[in-house]
Amino acid sequence: MSYQVKSNFKEKLIEIDIARFLGCFTPILGRLYYLEDANEQLTGADLISEDTNAVPIYIQAKVSQGLKTISKVPASSRRNRSPLEDIREYRHSLTLDINDDHFLYFQLRKKAPTAEDFQHNVLMRYANNGFSHAFYVAPLIIEKKEYEKQFLDFHNFPFEPFYFHHYELRDRNWTSYFGFIPFLRNHISIIPHEKVDTHEHFYAYSKDGIDVTWHSPEFIDGNPSRLGDRIVKIIRDFYYSEKKETISTLAKRLLEMPIMKDVEFDNDEPINIIAKHGQILEKEYGIKQLIFTERKRE
Repeated sequence: MSYQVKSNFKEKLIEIDIARFLGCFTPILGRLYYLEDANEQLTGADLISEDTNAVPIYIQAKVSQGLKTISKVPASSRRNRSPLEDIREYRHSLTLDINDDHFLYFQLRKKAPTAEDFQHNVLMRYANNGFSHAFYVAPLIIEKKEYEKQFLDFHNFPFEPFYFHHYELRDRNWTSYFGFIPFLRNHISIIPHEKVDTHEHFYAYSKDGIDVTWHSPEFIDGNPSRLGDRIVKIIRDFYYSEKKETISTLAKRLLEMPIMKDVEFDNDEPINIIAKHGQILEKEYGIKQLIFTERKRE
């Protein structure tokens, strides 16, 4: 279609790169703060103790596609036209993207034949529940070469980000700076907000990661919704929280999630329960589990 601007890379690439990038924040053994892929069975020196403070983060990677604005390509008046035309018209009616030639969007994933629910609804269960964070992540770039260039730019990797000011995560220090890392700023982060009974829904947003809209039409947020902003908020909330989950209490909460019904364990230690939960969630729904932990000094 003449108004589409298509991306040329895959969801899996985005998921791998984001997890790899965030994994670079894991410091060497002995320091306090870690962000880890907790889907693997941990043993020996890597084992996390049951009283370790932890908060889980669940991400669903999406590929951003582009739609040219109405000012660039007029809307069609044909019958049975694509629902993408409705998105273009709705954003035009709100005078969004008026200075851009295109904006970005993604569609929800179809319900898998073996799945009990839509991926969107599953992801939403882990958002705003008091113990975990969950959101979509999509790049604000649609060219693979440009995306890979951003990822490989060494300026995108802060030097030992968890080793500033004696491990103090304070707004005026590195935490605020963290939100300006280019790779993180160049992804949008959207929290699922409404249960669905079809995959025929879309999120749309500007190339700057603002002005998020939901279709069927609803204006969601005009504030920045970038991944860097989201991670900074998670870190701040975790640092200043008076009551934190531990690996032990987190495992108990995850056991109550619907996907864990009738699951059997060879090893029912808390970290293995968490790992099993992440493996099921990723296999059945393509949702990635990361765990941000705070270790005690030895």
